[in-house]
Amino acid sequence: MVLLVLHGILLLLGNPPLIDDKVQFAVTKGASSIFLWNHPYHEPEALLLAPFFVLFMAATFAVFFAASRGAWKILVGAVVLAAISGAIFYTGIAHETLAWLTSLFLPILISLCVAAIAMGRWGAIAMMATYLLSSGFFVLYLNARYLFDWSGLKSAGNIFALNGGPFSDILQHGWIFWSLNERYSAVIAFAVILLYLALYALFLQPYLGDAARYFRASPGNVLVRREIRRQAVEMLDTLHKWGTYDRIVVVAHSLGTVVGYDMLRAYFSRVNNRLPRSDLLEPEFSQLDQHDPENPSGAITSQAEFCAKGRALIGKIAAETINSPTPANQKLPTWLVTDFVTLGSPLTHAYYLMCDGSTEEKLVDDFHRRVKQREFPVCPPKKQDGDGLLSFTNPNTRRKEFHHAALFAMTRWTNLFFPMNQMFWGDAIGGALKDIFGRYIGDTPVSTVSPAAPRFFTHTAYWKTSCPDGRAAPHIVALRQAVDLEDV
Repeated sequence: MVLLVLHGILLLLGNPPLIDDKVQFAVTKGASSIFLWNHPYHEPEALLLAPFFVLFMAATFAVFFAASRGAWKILVGAVVLAAISGAIFYTGIAHETLAWLTSLFLPILISLCVAAIAMGRWGAIAMMATYLLSSGFFVLYLNARYLFDWSGLKSAGNIFALNGGPFSDILQHGWIFWSLNERYSAVIAFAVILLYLALYALFLQPYLGDAARYFRASPGNVLVRREIRRQAVEMLDTLHKWGTYDRIVVVAHSLGTVVGYDMLRAYFSRVNNRLPRSDLLEPEFSQLDQHDPENPSGAITSQAEFCAKGRALIGKIAAETINSPTPANQKLPTWLVTDFVTLGSPLTHAYYLMCDGSTEEKLVDDFHRRVKQREFPVCPPKKQDGDGLLSFTNPNTRRKEFHHAALFAMTRWTNLFFPMNQMFWGDAIGGALKDIFGRYIGDTPVSTVSPAAPRFFTHTAYWKTSCPDGRAAPHIVALRQAVDLEDV
């Protein structure tokens, strides 16, 4: 994009020559003639030097204001910056080599700056690696066009020699990839942009882009996300109060898994302290509350037993509320979500989508901090500050109550995903969640065929039945088992 913009600017400026030889002309004064060299003014040189002129002006202003305010540290830095930027600007105007270097390397220089500002050190490294690799392929292209004169190598003795070497004509004409002088670069840049837009429209924006936008903390996004969450929570609240259901299964795909996770944690934090008393939910309540996932023992020694006890606890809650023989109890707040089934979930990228930090380590630390504060529920819940796995002691009533992150001690979380293979085979959007959201998540890799084999972009194939095995395909069987409608 930078290359095309620069070409557009040059076109508006009359498409000036980018690489010229010096032109000798004479000035006659009286009986004598003085021979001068003409240094033509190059527009690419102006493109490079203009920012230094702006920097020089800004630093000079800073010098005056810092002196008036007595800000000596700022004053010293501004003087140094003004001196350096001014020197580059004034010496660059008179230096003809600068125009040649600018035409060759200005696009990549600006692109590196943009990548470094937007994506940091790794962005700049990736941009530089791409530049070097594509330039290497372009050398093969130039060789195929017979633009390399290898006969000069014997006399020059060096392929990089400026006189006689194979690269000498290439350098003198400015045939460097991604340079302003190589017109093929503009065509290739246009093709690359079209390819990116196609991939963006087909894959990135409709799926992973939606999740990234959902979490972006801009004012407009916050309002929309709040409205989405409000409607989802109200829908879940209506199902709980309907009076007909004693079990709710939430199945979500892609961005829906993110909305579903938000919905569940928001609704549970609304009802957790109004659920039936713990003594009415025994023995499952105490067994789950005292369970140690790191050292399982006693009544719960495995993940399967943990999930079974959680399912039984929801049955006890339903018996005390929606299924109670007492009409007044049937109107009490309840929790009936037995299963949360996620398909192709972008939550596998939770560190990058949901957390704050400039490095991966800081992102992970921020996630764990929010888990500890019970903002992000995990499966199984984390014990904090002497509390149980799913309860804390209310200091006012001295009774045990469900804490905000206890939902996944009862609600089973099953995650189905197509393993990614070479980026576009399988599902690049979804993935495993166990290492992020807890060891008791039922991560289940699936496939549309048996035996399992990767297929092209299966992010939207989790319910696809038009495959060789139809409804008996492995991914459909896994989905049926996860929903488990026979579990009453």
